[in-house]
Amino acid sequence: MSVRASAFGAPATSQSVRRATKSDLWKVAEVHTASFFPGEGFPLVKVRTLDRYWMLESAIADRTGRYVCLVAETDAQNLLNNQRHLAGCVNVDTVGGNLPLPKRTSDPVRTRTRLRRRREKIAYVSNLAVDAAYRRRGLAKMLMEEAEDTAKEWGCSSLALHYDIADEAVAGLYRGLGYRMVGIEPQWNSYLYLRPNIRFGLMLKRIPTKDKKK
Repeated sequence: MSVRASAFGAPATSQSVRRATKSDLWKVAEVHTASFFPGEGFPLVKVRTLDRYWMLESAIADRTGRYVCLVAETDAQNLLNNQRHLAGCVNVDTVGGNLPLPKRTSDPVRTRTRLRRRREKIAYVSNLAVDAAYRRRGLAKMLMEEAEDTAKEWGCSSLALHYDIADEAVAGLYRGLGYRMVGIEPQWNSYLYLRPNIRFGLMLKRIPTKDKKK
């Protein structure tokens, strides 16, 4: 996905979304840390960033389900030297380890099978983040739309995500894209995300699958 925009006769700004490569992961980790843990100083900010980097590397290597990290690029602050800046990111996968588990059966093998089948139809969207210097330019919406297109390519029928229920701006973005809240996670779940002061809600969106060729 790529767009160009200009205002008041200024040079056009190019913005695009693509799949991340391994060389992007440290910058993605920095954007995550700055967005989700703002204001933290050294050395904790470096520890957070390293932890995010390892998480991204592990997700790419995991073959349990499908996974992709999408990144948004812009030349908004680099028009003179024509450089691109990684300004945002979002993850999409079919593992959905943070989603509520399906109803368990007495047979653990059958339970794991049901869990995996369910995840094949649900794409989980996580870690949507945009560099503070590049917000309010439509990058978050571009990333979310590309995430939905990715889910369609995978044959998924639904998208799921968690969000901070106190963040009305983010909730408004998701509602505008067709997501609806289906529940609020218990408070102890916030500790699993290492963000104990935040209460998370769960949103779902039904999406049409790609038409099958006749």
